[in-house]
Amino acid sequence: MCQPSSKSGTVDYLKSYFDEDVNLSKIYRYLDKLYNTQQEKIQQISVEHTRKILGGRIGLVFYDVTTLYFESDYGDELRATGFSKDGKNSQPQVVLGLLVSAGGYPLYSLFNGSQYEGRTMIPIVEDFVKRFDLENFVVVADSGLMNKTNVSLLESGGYQYIIGGRIKNESNEIRSWALSLEKHDNHFYEYTKTNGSLLIVGYSSARAKKDAYNREKGVKRLEKAYRTGTMTKENINKRGYNKFFEIQDIVNVNINQEKIREDAQ
Repeated sequence: MCQPSSKSGTVDYLKSYFDEDVNLSKIYRYLDKLYNTQQEKIQQISVEHTRKILGGRIGLVFYDVTTLYFESDYGDELRATGFSKDGKNSQPQVVLGLLVSAGGYPLYSLFNGSQYEGRTMIPIVEDFVKRFDLENFVVVADSGLMNKTNVSLLESGGYQYIIGGRIKNESNEIRSWALSLEKHDNHFYEYTKTNGSLLIVGYSSARAKKDAYNREKGVKRLEKAYRTGTMTKENINKRGYNKFFEIQDIVNVNINQEKIREDAQ
């Protein structure tokens, strides 16, 4: 878990760094016999090792969710069809919730493949806190997982958290403040919101360059679609770079240059 690799790669790693001879076939056979009690023991070892590496305390955990699908026509009580991040909606899958420490040491839990990912974080946090006696740590996740319900539950449970967000989703006052700041890499500004939460704003020239490239590419694609024929309101949505389209009347569509300039800020 601390050196992610294939099973064959793990055998080579153990031999190269620890002079341990492990039979690859034995690993495959052992994986078929991993029961829940053994899984919990492995997780406990991982937690204790992480504590040792981090000086006895796990202060920061990152949470994310993904789906793992199976090439099978049949599911079971765990494997079920659901929204697939791999585009395999017809294949049975499991939902994997993963907590990772700042040092990269993971704790995970599996959910039924039909489980909505937004409802996985709180059960995992509460379960791991209870089983591994974790305390005074900060949960970090993106805004898609940190919905209002999850934020409320974290606050009521006394957990600290950091949400990845976007300035454009904030109030006009906060947006104006953020856009007035000087742009320097690795320099951060703080803003205390009315609800007492702390907003930290930073700038990345590398991210700005990447966003500019993607925006230019997206606008060129829109312009090409715009010139190929007449578009109606039914053809327009706000997904992706379609947000730069504006309807002037029932048949004419323009690209809103002002919105493009605002997005570039």
